[in-house]
Amino acid sequence: MWQYRWVLILEALEWSLCKDGSSPFGDVEVIGTSAECASVEYEYHGETPLSTVFIYAKRPTDMEFIEWGSSLEAHPMGKRRYRTMIQALPKNEEFEVRVANSKLEGLEGTLSPISKTKVTKEKPYTPDPPQDLEMHRTDPRTNTNKPDGSVCIDVHWSHALFDLKVQVTDVFFRISRQYVNESPTEFCLDKVGSRDRECGTPIKTFAALPQAYVTACGLRPNRHLSIKVEAFSCDRQFVSATIETITPPSAPSVVHSLVTAPGFEQSIAGFRPVAVVDWIPQHDDLVEGYAIYQSLVDISAMKLLCWVPSSGSSYAKGHLELPIVHKNHTYSENSWLLRDYGFHFHVHQEQEIMVTARVKCNHVNNSGRHLESPPYTFRLGSWLVLDEEIKCLTSFGAIHPQYVSHPIELSWTQEQALSSA
Repeated sequence: MWQYRWVLILEALEWSLCKDGSSPFGDVEVIGTSAECASVEYEYHGETPLSTVFIYAKRPTDMEFIEWGSSLEAHPMGKRRYRTMIQALPKNEEFEVRVANSKLEGLEGTLSPISKTKVTKEKPYTPDPPQDLEMHRTDPRTNTNKPDGSVCIDVHWSHALFDLKVQVTDVFFRISRQYVNESPTEFCLDKVGSRDRECGTPIKTFAALPQAYVTACGLRPNRHLSIKVEAFSCDRQFVSATIETITPPSAPSVVHSLVTAPGFEQSIAGFRPVAVVDWIPQHDDLVEGYAIYQSLVDISAMKLLCWVPSSGSSYAKGHLELPIVHKNHTYSENSWLLRDYGFHFHVHQEQEIMVTARVKCNHVNNSGRHLESPPYTFRLGSWLVLDEEIKCLTSFGAIHPQYVSHPIELSWTQEQALSSA
């Protein structure tokens, strides 16, 4: 009985010491618990910025607080309020916590007040598995042609709890890849207790569940591949979903040339400069055709110029001619563009052409989904593509060719604008 009274006296003394204004911490509250984790929210009034804290925990019947692991991230949640996740707590156990902004020796330093007693859960928290797992092509600006011939694909999934709030109900993800007869390799892993994801970029859509994607690069071309997306909780309970596919091929073999003058003993009359693009069609049942993109050098802007099917169409071929025109003051460097613009010249951004092989995603749940190889890319220098003179299949679902673009006609009156709409 007397020993228990001494414990109460010591705790009261510690509380009074923390209330004397020397501690930069205010009230501490455990806002949620699971079987092995707790989310702690606290006030901080210190002058120096707070990025990490040390957590001290004990059972109500213990004499002293124990340093609970190394320093942990302190996440700002509002004006002078922070939140931290504690891990590896014993199951179904009462505990109290205190917070410090530096590592303490005994009771030296600045400790926060003691939190109210909380109890960890008896059973661990298991999240829902990832849903709507799909594979998509990677943007050609990201899926570049690499020296080792590796390729990239985008993995999409959805989950009800994607936002990280430093709570015990947060869901984290781990993504791994595996080739046939090989061990799996981890691609990315979320850090428990963090507000920033290492695994997944959110996609803003109107879907029922939040969606995310990750770009997996460094993949071997034309290989059977299994991608596993695992969702896990702070209690280390894992659930997963798996998808299989065949990775896209490497960049196609392309030969290009700029025909800017008539051939030997040919008349210049009626000659039009063209960019000639030839590629070797890949004999693969999964290859549906080749996409030709037009982009601006060193600027994140591109569009589909032409779609050339591999077979099953009268427009299937391995050859394309693009009308071009020479333009002075065409550069990719900003300094040169600004220099000539300052001299009142009409300047142009340099263009480039990309050629990719488009393949079917063979997974049963990915009907209608496609992957693409890295692009073969070449620059046009001081030549620009004449979009309005190119007639081809301008979309992946097109059946009949049409001109890529039409000349822009200025409308000087409302009647002219409505008539051309």
